[in-house]
Amino acid sequence: MNGRFALFVGSTILTLSSAFGSHSESRDHERTLLERLRASAEPESNQSSRLIKLNNPQFEDQAKLMPGQEQVGLGNLKFILLDANDPNFSRSIAGIPGWQIATPELGGRHADIGLACPTWSSPQGNRWLFCNRWNHVAWQQTDEVIKPGVTYTLTVDVSLARGSLRDDKAGTIQLIAGGLLPGSASELSEGSVIVGQKTVATPAWDGPADLLFESLELNEVQKIKVSFKVSKQSAASRKKLSIAVFTNEKSVGSTYWDNFRLEASP
Repeated sequence: MNGRFALFVGSTILTLSSAFGSHSESRDHERTLLERLRASAEPESNQSSRLIKLNNPQFEDQAKLMPGQEQVGLGNLKFILLDANDPNFSRSIAGIPGWQIATPELGGRHADIGLACPTWSSPQGNRWLFCNRWNHVAWQQTDEVIKPGVTYTLTVDVSLARGSLRDDKAGTIQLIAGGLLPGSASELSEGSVIVGQKTVATPAWDGPADLLFESLELNEVQKIKVSFKVSKQSAASRKKLSIAVFTNEKSVGSTYWDNFRLEASP
């Protein structure tokens, strides 16, 4: 696609500069970047910790499709659209396996969240989750019941993609005791509570941030981590643990996420 993406919202076509570079990048640069990404995908772990099973944490499972839709191709991205009569239907997917993403737009048929397949991630084009709608959460609930005294840690790779450090751009990861209301883009279900949260942003972001990007170059991928531990008296105790991610309100452009890893340690 020559370093450009076309985003389709309703019947409007928005052409954006590719967040993922072009085939003109040098082979040496690509090899160096690939080595960094492979190392990033396999973080060192405390031997006493226990991995908690996540569904499709690296987004390598094939996207959910309806008849007339196709998988995300190398160098492309596709958002979620469930209306087969929409003129942009062939340029969309129906969902992401393992992840819950509400579709409140276009009468309950669209979410500006989906999968991106950048050319620079690997020769095969690793898929990333992209979020292009403010405060619209992509999340999943695990089978893990939160236990008092256990430390839970979520680690995620994040890219804010190419742009200017003067842009206000930010994204957030969360750990939730419980989950979201069915069909809701951001509202917690009754009794659910956010037990951990971290935000990554550009230096220009006008709000709190736990991790800042020093550049928005092609290879700027960072790892963000959030942990929590509850007591027996906590309202979060004995609830199922969920993970969530979203792009913050007023953020300029999408945020990109990959390699989710959830651990528990005594």
